[in-house]
Amino acid sequence: MKIDFAHTWRRGESGYDGGCTHADVADQVVSDVVANSDCWTLPVENFDWCGYSDNRYQVTFVEDQLPVENYQYCYGEGTNSLDKTALTGKQ
Repeated sequence: MKIDFAHTWRRGESGYDGGCTHADVADQVVSDVVANSDCWTLPVENFDWCGYSDNRYQVTFVEDQLPVENYQYCYGEGTNSLDKTALTGKQ
């Protein structure tokens, strides 16, 4: 199963050592793990955990010119996979 996402991260919490850079964009560097996606089966009253994915992304835009460092950010997209074997026997 594929998990696609786009997100904006504060540069200091972006999954890139020292914050994302324009070189990371040019070199298409993939981030460290920035979040996890959990899988749960339905129906809700009968749900069961079926796995998770460590989410990484590739930065495509860097805002590093804002005067307040905490306002600087990284934007990017990621496609992560959830192992289908975790879904065996699940609905």
